[in-house]
Amino acid sequence: MNNYDSTDTGRTSGSIATKMVFAMFGLVLAASVILGVISIYYLRSNMKNSIETYENAMLDGYKTEIKSQVQASIAIVQGYYDKYQNGELTEDEAKQLARDTIRAMRYRDDASGYMWIDGTDYTLVMHPILPDQEGNNRYDLTDQNGVKIIQVIMKAAQSGGGYNEFYFTKADGVTVAPKLAYSELFAPWNWVITTGNYTDDMTAEMEVQEAQINGRFRTMLISFILSAIVLLVAAGVIALVFGRRIADGIIRVKDELVLVAKGDLSFQIDKSLENRGDEVGMIARSVKQLIEGLKKTMYDINNQSKQISDTNQNFIQRFSEITSNVESSNNAIEDIAQGSSSLADEAANAGTQAADIALVIEENAQSIDKLEDTITRMNKLVEDSSNVLTALLQSNKVSTQNIDTVSERTNLTHDSASKIQEAVVLIQDIAEQTNLLSLNASIEAARAGEAGRGFAVVAEEIRKLADDSANSAESINGIVRELIDNSNESVEKMAQVTSGAAEQREQLQHTMESFTALRAGVGEVADVSAEILSQTKRLETQKDVIANVIEQFASISEENASSTQQTSASMQLLTQVVENCKNDTYELDRLSKELLGDVEKFRI
Repeated sequence: MNNYDSTDTGRTSGSIATKMVFAMFGLVLAASVILGVISIYYLRSNMKNSIETYENAMLDGYKTEIKSQVQASIAIVQGYYDKYQNGELTEDEAKQLARDTIRAMRYRDDASGYMWIDGTDYTLVMHPILPDQEGNNRYDLTDQNGVKIIQVIMKAAQSGGGYNEFYFTKADGVTVAPKLAYSELFAPWNWVITTGNYTDDMTAEMEVQEAQINGRFRTMLISFILSAIVLLVAAGVIALVFGRRIADGIIRVKDELVLVAKGDLSFQIDKSLENRGDEVGMIARSVKQLIEGLKKTMYDINNQSKQISDTNQNFIQRFSEITSNVESSNNAIEDIAQGSSSLADEAANAGTQAADIALVIEENAQSIDKLEDTITRMNKLVEDSSNVLTALLQSNKVSTQNIDTVSERTNLTHDSASKIQEAVVLIQDIAEQTNLLSLNASIEAARAGEAGRGFAVVAEEIRKLADDSANSAESINGIVRELIDNSNESVEKMAQVTSGAAEQREQLQHTMESFTALRAGVGEVADVSAEILSQTKRLETQKDVIANVIEQFASISEENASSTQQTSASMQLLTQVVENCKNDTYELDRLSKELLGDVEKFRI
């Protein structure tokens, strides 16, 4: 409150005035720069738009000019064609007059504009600058960019008239420049009339006009910068005058506030400041109200501080008595809380053990359920296996019957083969007898001479038949022997298969008896499992009763312990509150004394 120094006045007055001057000057400068940038931007944009508008207008005017010249030429040719149609002129006379008239036509101020005529067969009909090329076919005439000049002219003309661009040599015969042309067709004579001018001349005119516009822009820009400088100088002078006037009143009000900060409330506000109608006057009047309010507040604080000091002494004595009583109650409650907590812990421990027992019972019940499921699956498997074995026994029985049948058929085949072999032996004997008979017949035929020659032939055929029969009987005998050998082997194999089938039937019978015993054992296990499950359910019911009792006991113990702990905590909190109140009372007494000391520093 006493840290202010009157030596700060000069430094502050200078800084306020300077800051206000710079602030006002800065605002004017920023506004001028922003307005200047915006104005220059829009001015430059308008200049560019003007140049573009001029260029577009100039190009449009140029296109309109060359189109109107071509159309005027078309009108002249049409006039001569009408005279030819009316019989006033022959067609050659009319064409010659039309060519001469158009050859002499010129336009533009320097008379540089002219028209020329091409035939639709690409032959040059008339050209005022190139008369020596008249009659030449210019179908392949090409400019430096590869544009077929006469072809594009014909294409534009035959589409109803149009513009085209190409490079062509100027009248000096040396300079090659871009040219914009317009062409239109006069259909009765198949003439295409074209005119155009070099665009570089138009570009030069545009550049001159653009230079003039840019010059005016620079002149306007310089004028604007000079005006901005004059405006900024004037703004600086105005800011300096008004800034110092406003800062002077603020500094005087500040000096009076410094006195208030030092505790001096005995001075009076300067009437000249108080009567001002601006914000400085409002500040001065507010400072006056502040001083009057501070004086009244100091009186009230002085009286109330004395009353607070007396009251604090009474509070300190009473809080000491309350603290002593609260400490005694807190000790007794802590002893009760410890006993309740121990009881709650024991109840919680018993509940945990009961929960473990319940968990074991539940796991046992789950295991029994799994055992029952396993027994059920085993019964199902035993039943399925029994069915499979029954079917297998039946299949074995059928297989045995089939094996017996095959064995019987094999024996019959063996017997049949033996009989065939006997028949073959008989055939061999007959063949030998027949062969012998044939030999005898041959001998007798030889004795008979010519009379027995036919009989000799028959005897020879009989002998051949006997040989064939013997050979066939030998082949059949070999086949029968092989058949008998195979039949013997089949008989032996069938005997082995019959023996194996008998052994398999005995093993299946033993397996069937084992599964029957297994089914009986599974049934006994199922009965024991059902009995254990029943006992487990009764044990689970008793477990629920015990758990409920322990849970209720633990809940009551926890509630008692919680209530006791809450009470103990409340007493501790009350002790802390009383202690805090006691400390706050000491602090309040100290602050009231300091307040009295501070109030006594003010001069009223």
